[in-house]
Amino acid sequence: MKHLSLACMAASALLSANAMAAPINGPIGTYYITDAGNTQNPVGIIYAVKDHATGSTNMKDQVNQSEWPIAVNGPEVHTTGFGNTFSGSAYTGVAALTLTPTAAVYPGSTDAIMTDGTTDGTHNYGVTFGIAGGTEGAKVFQFNTSWGNKQLLFNIPVNILAQGDEKFWSGITYDPTNNSLWMSNVDRNVVADFDLTGNLIANSLFSTAANTTMSALAMDVDHTLWMTGNPSSGGSFSLYHYQTNGAFIGSFLSSPALISPLGGEIGLACAPGACCATPTHPCPEPGTLGLLGVGLFGLIARKRRAKPA
Repeated sequence: MKHLSLACMAASALLSANAMAAPINGPIGTYYITDAGNTQNPVGIIYAVKDHATGSTNMKDQVNQSEWPIAVNGPEVHTTGFGNTFSGSAYTGVAALTLTPTAAVYPGSTDAIMTDGTTDGTHNYGVTFGIAGGTEGAKVFQFNTSWGNKQLLFNIPVNILAQGDEKFWSGITYDPTNNSLWMSNVDRNVVADFDLTGNLIANSLFSTAANTTMSALAMDVDHTLWMTGNPSSGGSFSLYHYQTNGAFIGSFLSSPALISPLGGEIGLACAPGACCATPTHPCPEPGTLGLLGVGLFGLIARKRRAKPA
């Protein structure tokens, strides 16, 4: 298993290197965003974007009202309600830009506003707003992949950034490299990485463009971050792209328009039936797969030769 892990790590590194060398026209994976304010559907929509340069975007009506937090669990998108009076659902077809709702219902389970979600493949996570005007900060919760079995993971202190009132953490996304949670703070226009016990990881904090809403935070397959922000004069939001060290990569205006983007996650990066990559499950290029196969075969053969007769 150790050799398999090393092989997977090498494949992931090669995928990241190849991805970073490619032109940036949009996310490598499919970026799913919940939009609570779209006027085409009063309930809300799930907006999918792959490559804005070729117009690879689509919108799907949500089943229930106020499905804001979102997680990509294997071949499905799982949403939940932003509070305990709203429900979410499951949608199949993650590898494509279109989604098909299932009969699954995932009741909301938080009594505070939770706008975004994420997953590590075993658990979903969400962050709730702190109480406005109060002393209680944001809370990070852990769920199962159907948004049930809620458990408090950690509290975020009100003044953790030492910049005053910092209750409104809105975006969240899982980082498989660090086994951590990136979160965005709308009070201070910053993004920061926390370990799973709530400690702020050193040197992870960076500032974004002024007045960026920083919702729909999502980690791409190449270990870069996407988020929404800065609505244009026409009312549509832009999608912003950053390195995890805070370096700004670029942005583009969403089309069709995003009106009130909240939850966001990156889905699969390839067609159905192929080896599909997510931030938690990267996979190598076809040529790399062959090389890994040869390497693993050699390891097995060497171990067999080493066995005593």
